[in-house]
Amino acid sequence: MCVLSNVNESSTLTRKHLNDLKCGGLGKKRIVFIKNGDHSHFIKKLEEEFPKLKSQNGAIEVLRSAAGGAGNRPITPIPMGTQGYGIQDLRSSVGSAVLYIKPIQSNLPLDSVMQVTDETPKVTCIHCCKEVSLPD
Repeated sequence: MCVLSNVNESSTLTRKHLNDLKCGGLGKKRIVFIKNGDHSHFIKKLEEEFPKLKSQNGAIEVLRSAAGGAGNRPITPIPMGTQGYGIQDLRSSVGSAVLYIKPIQSNLPLDSVMQVTDETPKVTCIHCCKEVSLPD
């Protein structure tokens, strides 16, 4: 999964933009869903992993990159089923490719929301100069 911050995103990310998203609590993350999860499970799990998505009240769009190699490519919407974005539907549409999650209602802020706990080491981000926890 890769959560985008801007409602107008239309292409895959540059390395710098991806780093900015990471520092802001967004960007790429590997997420495991329940195999037969429905739309509400999909949204709930995304909101757990990316708390800033809660501001969208479930109003997101799921996209995938156009086929063909590396580099900056357009991202295109994945059609939503009648029951929303179900895990099985997404898996059959995309396989193991990166899914891009785009907010619909408003841009997501890039201020730091990394949850700092005593269980993970902390470092200073070289891009935003804020203290963040290392990923699990």
